[in-house]
Amino acid sequence: MAQKSPRAKANAIENYANSNIPREEKAFGEFMYHAELLRKGHLGIHRQDLKTLPAKYQQIIRDLCEY
Repeated sequence: MAQKSPRAKANAIENYANSNIPREEKAFGEFMYHAELLRKGHLGIHRQDLKTLPAKYQQIIRDLCEY
């Protein structure tokens, strides 16, 4: 299976947040932050900062990005 492009990963993260996380929750902003990092090509920062999220959210983002 082909790997998703950074833009496709960002879109998947944003779509998940918009559908599953209320905008007023901190997690919503975290997901949008990671989507923007990917969209701008900051993969290293994304991977580093991903480690600071609760394990539940790390796993969701990994699943969405297929890491």
